[in-house]
Amino acid sequence: ANSPSAATSAATPLGQDLPSKPSVLVIDPDAHIRKLLQFHLTRSGCTVVHAASGDDALKVLREQGRVDLALLDLRLPGMPAKELLREMVQGGKVGNIIAMAPPNGNLADAIAAMREGAFDVVNKTASFDQVHTSIRNALQQSGLKQEVQHLRQQLEEIERPFAEVIGRSEAIAQVLKLARKVRDSDITVLITGESGTGKELIAKRIHYMSK
Repeated sequence: ANSPSAATSAATPLGQDLPSKPSVLVIDPDAHIRKLLQFHLTRSGCTVVHAASGDDALKVLREQGRVDLALLDLRLPGMPAKELLREMVQGGKVGNIIAMAPPNGNLADAIAAMREGAFDVVNKTASFDQVHTSIRNALQQSGLKQEVQHLRQQLEEIERPFAEVIGRSEAIAQVLKLARKVRDSDITVLITGESGTGKELIAKRIHYMSK
């Protein structure tokens, strides 16, 4: 059979380097292809959901939430694949997208898919072993993007308490620097200063961050 999943894959499980079991959305109008891809992806350690059209895919994403990867056939009934790809990229619910080009597809379709945000374009006549590396790389990059986003959120949480402290002087900068240093320490902090200089605000911020 000519499909990305026709060959038996003996490759390394796709999720072994990821913090959780990767989720994959397969979008293809051919039920046979969807089942074959689901079989090999599941055996490779993925959770798989599938859709036969662009409208079905968007419905799955609304109900399912975020997925780590979408495998998208570039020839879909109804909504054009290019439009669906754009919506998935802008919607932020898909970590990465790999476009699957038909054997008679043209180079312009592949280039358009990459411009719209596809991670890679693979040939539908390739075996699952041949596209395994592309899928693995896409999942790893998706995981890295999630990790960066998580670290960014953590940084915002750390800095938010100090955003209320207004001041640009060297003295204020030193106070904030010391506050950041002691917030994770198991010590008693004495804050001194004249009335109205912000002692209570600094104390509250240190207390909040040390919880």
